[in-house]
Amino acid sequence: MRIIVLGEILVEFFPQPFEAALATASHYERYAGGAPLTFAAVVERLGGTSVLVAAVGDDPFSAYLRQALSDEGVGTDRLRTVAGKQVGLVFHDNSRPETAFVFYRKVAAGTELNPDDVDKALIEGADIVYFPGTTLQISQSARDACLKAAHLAKEAGVPLIVDPNLRLLHSSFEDRQCLEKVIRMAAIVTPNLQEAQALTGVAEPVEMGKNLLALGPRTVAVTLADKGCYLWHKGEMVYAPGHTVETVEPTGAGDAFAAALCMGFLRQWPAQKIANYANAAGALAVKAVGHLGAALPTREAMEALCTK
Repeated sequence: MRIIVLGEILVEFFPQPFEAALATASHYERYAGGAPLTFAAVVERLGGTSVLVAAVGDDPFSAYLRQALSDEGVGTDRLRTVAGKQVGLVFHDNSRPETAFVFYRKVAAGTELNPDDVDKALIEGADIVYFPGTTLQISQSARDACLKAAHLAKEAGVPLIVDPNLRLLHSSFEDRQCLEKVIRMAAIVTPNLQEAQALTGVAEPVEMGKNLLALGPRTVAVTLADKGCYLWHKGEMVYAPGHTVETVEPTGAGDAFAAALCMGFLRQWPAQKIANYANAAGALAVKAVGHLGAALPTREAMEALCTK
């Protein structure tokens, strides 16, 4: 199972003490991050092969990201180096109930992802193509790269999975139109509850799912954080409750969920099994800080959680 992943990878910094505001933290801990990085690494952990298409710089943080991805077995042949650029940085502010993100990426290498990074052979050789909604927002060239990948996937009959992003939905009308355009071309869409409500304008999860299916996707998952998810797949709607775990840091849970759902989709599992499996990946991702290493689900941990 060969999965093409498009998007921006970054270096993330968490304050110490963990609950400190950025202005008062004594120091920060560094982690490899970004939704595409998490998605690609979870695919590898769960038995797939991921190829990450992204732009990085020639700075030390870009070298750090390359090594972190290689350590997880993620294919990096499609990482393009932009000379004289550095990779984007994001700082987490955990001083409020919901994490706030402060990005330093306006001229970062990741924003230079462009249509030349995507070609017909790459997409036709894939079993599935994925990108998050943030990739549509970081730059016009990155948006064009995603649209090219979506069109090529559609032409080749390769399923496209799109994970929307709430920051995108609160952005410009043009951004919203672009997201809806790719959702109409997607086979799988995995919004959280807030994203699904923003996309459909309805307040009830079952109605959200039905409205999203009407746009064209074959499979829709509406995630409910620790309450689980609703999944529509092959004409069936199922609800799968969440798994009870201790939450250490929630960033990346939605990306892990989407990757596990993608693997279940490709393995042609029934809807209930896919939903339970994806919930397990999302739950395991919140048990540690960061996106790689201990913050990633393993097949053994997934099996143990799914059989509880």
